[in-house]
Amino acid sequence: MGANNNDFQFESSLSVTFWHSLFLCYRSATDFFIFVFFDLVWRAKSRINKCEVSNFSLVKLPPQETSEKTHTTRGPQLQAGATLNCKCHRNHINIEMTWYLPAILLILSCETAAHGRVSATPMGSKRRHMRSLDSSTTSYKCPPVGSSISVKSGTKIRIENTREGELCTLTESSKSVPIGRSYNGISWERSAGPYLSLHYSCEGSFCEVTIPEDSSIPNQTFHLNGLSWQLSKRDEAARFLEQTTFGTTKEALDEMMEGIDDGTNLMPKFNTWVENQINEVSASSHRSFYRRYASSRLEHPSREGEQSRPCEVGARFRWYSFTFSDRFREVKIEKMGSRYALSVGGEIRTIVGNLYFESGKHFDHTKEESFKICKAEEKVHGLFAIYYNGNCEKFKIGNPAIRIYGMSPQPNYVLDIDVSNRDGFVIDLNNEEQIETMILKNSINSGLCGSIKYPIDKGVYAKLSNKQFMIFEPGIKLVGNKTLKPMGDGGGQSVINTNGVAQCANVERTFLNEQHCKLSDSSIACAPYGKLEGTLTLSPGVLKIFYELTGRPVYAVTGLRLEDDNTVPCTPGEWSSWIKVNSCAENVEENTSSLIGSLLRHGRNENPNVKEIYLQDLETCHWKDRNKRELYVKVNGQCYKNVHPVSFYDL
Repeated sequence: MGANNNDFQFESSLSVTFWHSLFLCYRSATDFFIFVFFDLVWRAKSRINKCEVSNFSLVKLPPQETSEKTHTTRGPQLQAGATLNCKCHRNHINIEMTWYLPAILLILSCETAAHGRVSATPMGSKRRHMRSLDSSTTSYKCPPVGSSISVKSGTKIRIENTREGELCTLTESSKSVPIGRSYNGISWERSAGPYLSLHYSCEGSFCEVTIPEDSSIPNQTFHLNGLSWQLSKRDEAARFLEQTTFGTTKEALDEMMEGIDDGTNLMPKFNTWVENQINEVSASSHRSFYRRYASSRLEHPSREGEQSRPCEVGARFRWYSFTFSDRFREVKIEKMGSRYALSVGGEIRTIVGNLYFESGKHFDHTKEESFKICKAEEKVHGLFAIYYNGNCEKFKIGNPAIRIYGMSPQPNYVLDIDVSNRDGFVIDLNNEEQIETMILKNSINSGLCGSIKYPIDKGVYAKLSNKQFMIFEPGIKLVGNKTLKPMGDGGGQSVINTNGVAQCANVERTFLNEQHCKLSDSSIACAPYGKLEGTLTLSPGVLKIFYELTGRPVYAVTGLRLEDDNTVPCTPGEWSSWIKVNSCAENVEENTSSLIGSLLRHGRNENPNVKEIYLQDLETCHWKDRNKRELYVKVNGQCYKNVHPVSFYDL
């Protein structure tokens, strides 16, 4: 509640009951008894719980002395004849009452905090008023823009929240470390940093916090700073795009700002952008983007796939001899003429001159010996160390460059690569402008490429046109296997190339891919879960599905004649096939009919249309039926006919 006249403005935040007001604020015994009388009459007539008093005039009085911790002023003075409007919250009754008491008898001189609200609560009501200030709590309001207020450490303060368009910060002065902020009418909140553990207790338009104190900083102070807070429309759009994408671009921001000026409301633009992303823009894959540009090492084929080839796009070559993955492997050092060969896994990596330790220890390399690598930094002359006499000793030469001059025998595969036009390569240079690593953007056309055996178990080297030597680093071979265009063989060729090490690249049907599943016609198509077993009945419906999936008709081959080269059904130790026919007359003897009928009743019944029976060696037909073909037998009234053993379907 507030009231104004020409020369005075008063707002207060103190909520008190009438009785509380009397004991704290009365000026004389006369004032006290008048308040008691008024309260009794008021409660008897209105029976209300709470009233808010408004519409009274104020008289400006000289301010009382102010303390360092509390800013005070005399309370409002009711003038004689003034009218008070009291709104009763329980019964919703508006009471107008005219005061005829002398104004001087009704002065409230309570100490109240600036910029708040005064309300009166009768004695019989519940005390649901705001908590009163502790005498040690200092109240502050954010200073004007560009100014600040000093706040002592170790004190408890009460700060008003900002209004719309305002920004206020609380900072530690010696290091300008933020400890809190309020902006755009939002309650005070913590700031990231060393003071993140501070707790702001907020109620209404105010928040309380205890300013920390660091004994190691003498005369530590804090500042309450008034700042301007305003975003341009472009900054607002940029913030929106940063929050809704993996990172915006200048082009996307320019497109968002088309037709926007300082008075434009950006929310409709934002809504349109989100709807467009959902309904119009195709989903992108972070994984596929990564795979397209990945060049991970793969020394040997793995379940994820096969190795890349040295002449294909994406092939990676390096200049340094040892990699991080060589740590704890054995490096063999042996004399080769006047120089020394360093090899790993039986393969020479490079040829070097004398070897010296940085520590000054003597390295005895007069005999062939293997040492365990303890450190390897992936750059030429980077850190390279071996375990020697129990210590990890660094070589002065560092990680040596690839060199094959003097190597015996010479490598089997050395590719000549022209790097004069570097647009065809992704190149990483060292400080001396020499190529440290290189990735091919285009394939290499060389007759040597086809002779390189796979899997690659021997070093493939490259001799560059700038006289450098490099070694090929096999990586995983990336293949296209998208939802709309799956691999035709499901990764079957990779499984063959790696002798079964790589796994199939196809997957089972899911709701994500079922609209684009393809039936492979590749002879090496890969089954991701091993051999698929089951029974498939070649009914007309199944044949129709085959045609719909493949676009090719399905032919059923039936009615083949029984020829002399076919096994007769009464041959012991052989299978025979029988189909149901609508009617027939048996053409076999009784004991043959009994034997065949028994086998048909208990034979394999997976196929309801064709039955196959096996005649044991000791089971024989009547001698008259032993060489007959195309037999007819009745079983429980159903007629069966002996048919050609091959009746099949072909795509």
